[in-house]
Amino acid sequence: MSPDTSSELTPAVAAAEPAAVEPAAAEPTPGLFASIVDAVPQLICAFSQQGEYLFLNRAMREFTGAELPTAHGGSFRALVHPEDLSRLEPVWQRAFAQGVVFRSDVRLRDRAGRYHWFDMTSKPTRTDGGPVTWYTSATNVDDRRSLTDDLQLVLDAFPGMIALWDRDLMNRYANVAHKRMFGMTPEQVRGLPMDQVIGAERYADVASYLGTVFAGEAQHFDRELQVGEAAPHHLRVSLSSVVREGELHGLLTVAQDITDMHDATARLFEAEGRFEQAFEQAPLGCALLDLQGGFTRVNPEMARILGAVPAALVGKSLDDLLVGNEATDSAQVRAELLIGGPAHSESERRWRRPDGTVVETRLFKSVVRDRAGRPLYFLLQLEDISERKRADRALQRANAELRRSNEDLERFAYVASHDLQEPLRTIASYTRLLAERYREALDERGQRYIDYAVDAAQRMQQLISGLLDISRLGREDRPSGPVDLNTVVSAVQRLLAKAISTAEATVEGSHLPMVLGHQDQLIRLVQNLMGNALKFTRPGHRPIIRIGAEPEAGGWRFWISDNGPGIAPEYRERVFGMFQRLHTREQVPGNGIGLAVVKRIAELHHGKAWIESSEGGGTKVLVWLPAAEQ
Repeated sequence: MSPDTSSELTPAVAAAEPAAVEPAAAEPTPGLFASIVDAVPQLICAFSQQGEYLFLNRAMREFTGAELPTAHGGSFRALVHPEDLSRLEPVWQRAFAQGVVFRSDVRLRDRAGRYHWFDMTSKPTRTDGGPVTWYTSATNVDDRRSLTDDLQLVLDAFPGMIALWDRDLMNRYANVAHKRMFGMTPEQVRGLPMDQVIGAERYADVASYLGTVFAGEAQHFDRELQVGEAAPHHLRVSLSSVVREGELHGLLTVAQDITDMHDATARLFEAEGRFEQAFEQAPLGCALLDLQGGFTRVNPEMARILGAVPAALVGKSLDDLLVGNEATDSAQVRAELLIGGPAHSESERRWRRPDGTVVETRLFKSVVRDRAGRPLYFLLQLEDISERKRADRALQRANAELRRSNEDLERFAYVASHDLQEPLRTIASYTRLLAERYREALDERGQRYIDYAVDAAQRMQQLISGLLDISRLGREDRPSGPVDLNTVVSAVQRLLAKAISTAEATVEGSHLPMVLGHQDQLIRLVQNLMGNALKFTRPGHRPIIRIGAEPEAGGWRFWISDNGPGIAPEYRERVFGMFQRLHTREQVPGNGIGLAVVKRIAELHHGKAWIESSEGGGTKVLVWLPAAEQ
């Protein structure tokens, strides 16, 4: 039913006080009256208060197929659609009681049993105090109702609530969304005052806007609504006056559910709040820059790094604060970001503070774009690395000094050990000559003293030779290359063939990898490890030497294990020291420098050497070596 025809009583009449039924005017002659009403196309009839037919015009007789007097005593209610009858019955009763004009859209059944829409108006009359007679005219509005039904479909499809109220705020129309929002169907709402529909509290809220709305200014506001136990909804309410031909007819209310938008807005505000907090409290300096590189917002840490207050930096150009040609580099980075280059850039930049000092930073720059990919602004983050850079420079100076010192020590060790060889050879030679020529002239004690001197000279030569070996390792300056460890092990087995055969040792191993290094140094490393495995054996056991390698972190864990007496955990670091021994020279020959050479060669290959327990006892020495590039 259209909003402007849904009232069962016209607003002006329904609001009036009950009125007396008008007395009948002087009636025209029956023939004249019949000819007049038969000439009009509208359906015209008269019926009693009980609905019994008293008169039908030609159009009514043709529509219903009834003729008086046979129609006399028939009921007008029988023509009305049952749904409309149940809807209009209480309204008729009120109209009869008040004696007011009744008007409504109603469906009437024709002689073929089909229903048609009519705009029906009934007027009560009374003759000489007799019973009330209702004169009724009905105009066919099927075409208008078709348009009205289409409008109804549109209004019911509208996601929000639409309601029309008369000047006394009685409901004239509500669409189906009213049920969803307020829990009442349009039929339940129609004819009720606004305060009963929306509640006294919300009615008072609406009433506060009515003066402005009826003055012609629409009002819009947001409110929270909860119906029953359901979760609360957020509504955007619009109030506007209905004016026709300059006369106020009522009020139109529209309420749209904006819960999703409200929640999204709340989440946006929450996200903005988190961003605000993160931006202001970030441990890094943060700033927003326009597309020309000007500061638009600066957090406290950024201001501290640049030695100024935030307000003093806003409006400054990025290029004005950078040192030297770094501003030009920064402009180029901005251009690359804007044309769709990398998502962000990272670099080190120097800035000049207002006091003239220079601060060194790690700079992270990215461009923020909208959904269409258009650049909006730059996000800049700074990390103050001034202290770290000063520490790095100090460390570099210390490392350079350490390298010079080590080089001096290596040169000293080389020169000292080389220069000691000559007097030591002289001492050793004369001591041997003394032993050979004058042994018979000496008593037993003198001979023993001579033997001590010869042995000491030989051991001194071995120690100096070891020092020369280690100093030469540090002085070698050859490029690294791929080395096949299988070739290295084979070469060592040939060098130690006699010792392996004498000890009746077994050497076991699998296929070994290629590593990056110096083949001669690696041969010495393996020779020292296999030599130790042959020397340090348990009585009554033949040496078993196992060799293998496992991949680890871009390199290889190369290892050699034996079945000897093993090394206690507390000595596993100590044995890599210079001249460190766990056995006497009488027990095991050597000068205690073999594992020190192994450690030095591992370090020269950017690796390390260490000892682990071996399965079944013995010692397992491991060396990490870099893998050869494939």
